[in-house]
Amino acid sequence: TVIALPAAPGAAVERTDGGNGIYAAALARHLASPGITVAEMFRLIGDDVSAETGASQTPVVFSLLPARTAYYFRPD
Repeated sequence: TVIALPAAPGAAVERTDGGNGIYAAALARHLASPGITVAEMFRLIGDDVSAETGASQTPVVFSLLPARTAYYFRPD
């Protein structure tokens, strides 16, 4: 189970000029990246969002994925 939030509960979410959230844009970018695990993908998304917002928005991920198994959206 993975629950990913674009920001901490109760925190504000920043939007881009196009109306989509910065988190949504980072998620779309990294979902297409081959060869990274789900855990790595969410860390990269968090890094991107934090960098793009000057750390005013920090995504939160709750995960119950087993540590010894790698999960991928695109394993190639």
